[in-house]
Amino acid sequence: MTIENQFGRAYTLATLRSVPAGPYTLYKKRQANISPHRSKVYVNGTELEKISKEVLKWQDGKIFIVGNKNYTSERFYPSDDTELLGHILLPHGVNTITITASDILENSVTANFMISGY
Repeated sequence: MTIENQFGRAYTLATLRSVPAGPYTLYKKRQANISPHRSKVYVNGTELEKISKEVLKWQDGKIFIVGNKNYTSERFYPSDDTELLGHILLPHGVNTITITASDILENSVTANFMISGY
């Protein structure tokens, strides 16, 4: 999983310890055959993003995946090997980022990352 700042600089979550506080976008490696049905992203226990692929929206001739925002497939899948998990605002101090991904049967996997915002 990676976290990308507003200037396009990406960091690997597993090895990241500190970054400037501010807005970030979270991505996961896209798998060819399977993808989370739902994903949730929390910072310090507060849910900041919830995306569900069971809810699609048709607007202005486009299909959107519904999360906190409506995401086109181009924004949700920015490349052949990347999938959006959500957007966060990382505050100053020590933070816990929690990402939960669930399949259609509600089997879920959770990952936690401790990152300091400076």
